This record gives sequence, C-alpha cells and structure tokens, in this order.
Amino acid sequence: MNTAKQWFLIRLLIIGFMFAIGIYFYNDLPNMMPVHWDIEGQPDKFMLKENAIILFPVITFFIAILFPIIKSIDPRKVKYEQFAKTWEIIQYILILFFAYIYFVSIYMTLNPEASINTFMLWGVWILFILLGNYMWKIRSNYFVWIKTPWTIEDEEVWNKTHRFGWWMFILWWFMMMIAAFFPAFTKLFFIWAIVMTWLFPVIYSYIIYRKKHLK
Repeated sequence: MNTAKQWFLIRLLIIGFMFAIGIYFYNDLPNMMPVHWDIEGQPDKFMLKENAIILFPVITFFIAILFPIIKSIDPRKVKYEQFAKTWEIIQYILILFFAYIYFVSIYMTLNPEASINTFMLWGVWILFILLGNYMWKIRSNYFVWIKTPWTIEDEEVWNKTHRFGWWMFILWWFMMMIAAFFPAFTKLFFIWAIVMTWLFPVIYSYIIYRKKHLK
C-alpha cells in the first residue's frame, strides 16, 4: 500500500471513530439535538438525533474524498508535487477540526450548561494557527488558499500575498488570545478575523500586482 492510500485510510478511520462516538452516545441524546449555536452561544437550530449524529461524519467523508478529486482536476496539478506533504497535513487539519466540532456538539447536547463559545474560540484559534503555519508553503493552484485574479496570474504575487496572509493569521492569533479574556467582544473579533485573513490579503494582492504590471 502506497503512502497516499495509507493516509487516506487513516482519514477514514477518523471518520469511522466519529460514527462510533455518535452511536455510543445515541441512547443518551435527546430526540432533538442542537446543530447550530448563535454568537451568544445559544442553540438556534435543531435536528432529529438520528440525522444529527450522521451529519458531520458524512460531511467529513465527502470532504475526505473531495481532496484527491480537487488535485486531479486542477489545471495546475503538477504544482501539488511541490507541496505534497503540506497538502496532506492540511487535509488532516480540516478533517480533525470537523471531528472536533462533532465531538463538541455531542458534549454540548449532553451538557447544555457548558459554554460552546469557549470550545469554538479555542478550536478556531488552533485551526487558524495551524492553517496559517502552512499557508505560505502552498504553491499556485486554482482551488486552495488566496485565489484572486492577480495571484493566479503571477506566481510572485501569489507567494508575496501568502506570506502577507501568514502574518495576518499570526496577528489574528494574538487577537484571539486577547479575546479569550474579553468574551463580550467575541463577535467583534470574529468580524476582524474575516477582514484580516481574507479582505486584507485580497487588497494586498491587487496592490502588489498593480505595482509590478501597471507602472
């Protein structure tokens, strides 16, 4: 069995473990499970438990099989060989994050007095740290990371934009550390997370592209 198949098998084992946890706690769960919480940490969407316990494992399974499809259909699939290890690590990070969300949802259903905001804040915080750490190692492609007309067209712009994006992730990481001590401002910090990690890099990619090509 080659390495790629071994890694894919491990991902399937993680998804199988998610199913096992859902089945194990099935009889302890209420008939209606919360599947979404608002910014204040209050459940605002519910689902029958027989559907809820399979929702995230199924979504995670489709994500797992989507990754190799993305690589095979990308016109720049040859680039993936330049960051093959990073590509596998990113897949694990996202699949483990979905597993984490699934376990938290079951825990919150069984312990409604707990605060989901704490779990989500730390979970997303760690997710961004890990993804940010590997962002700058991704090479130009059509599916992953900061894809703008300017990064796609110019690999130098791609590389500079992703280095800048990495620093935005680091800055956001420090902001999340502060947010942990000021839960009342959680919503504001999440809004800034979107601005810093998405909007700022997009604007930056346009600026450096314009400086290089539109002098």
